[in-house]
Amino acid sequence: MFSISRYSIQNAEKMMDLTPRPQEGDQLPAWTLRSLNGKKPPSLEEVQGSYVLLLFYNLGCTGCVGRGLPLAQRIQDLYPDLRVILIHSDFGQYAYPEKDILAEAQRQQLQLEQYRDQGHMTYDAYGAEGTPHWVLIDPQGRLYRSFFGSMQQAQLRMDYVLRELFGD
Repeated sequence: MFSISRYSIQNAEKMMDLTPRPQEGDQLPAWTLRSLNGKKPPSLEEVQGSYVLLLFYNLGCTGCVGRGLPLAQRIQDLYPDLRVILIHSDFGQYAYPEKDILAEAQRQQLQLEQYRDQGHMTYDAYGAEGTPHWVLIDPQGRLYRSFFGSMQQAQLRMDYVLRELFGD
């Protein structure tokens, strides 16, 4: 017979992330991004007026490198009115060198804006659940949709929403 002790429940509660996540329609907080190539990151206010798709990723994530980054470029190519921004989020004690992040973008021939979220502050503030995580922001700076992952189900959900907004 399986039983759950009070200790197990308390440990599970400690491990759960109880941070409130932005909900669809919520105004998003300002982001804190760093340049990767000397280009000053835009502010959230500066990108308002159009839809923006953020991809939070990390070089240590095989789903990000193998599926997420190429998908981000395909989305930008399919929907030129959508602004796609890559955000490399650092986790733990290891931070990938800037040259490695830029080298991967060059290897994949990415033509996208790219910034760094050191300390994953924007990742946390935007309610990302892991990497890759996609955040679609509406023209007023509000959360329109949020998608976790790069597998077929996540791709289908994003495709449906983007076709709804921008057509085929």
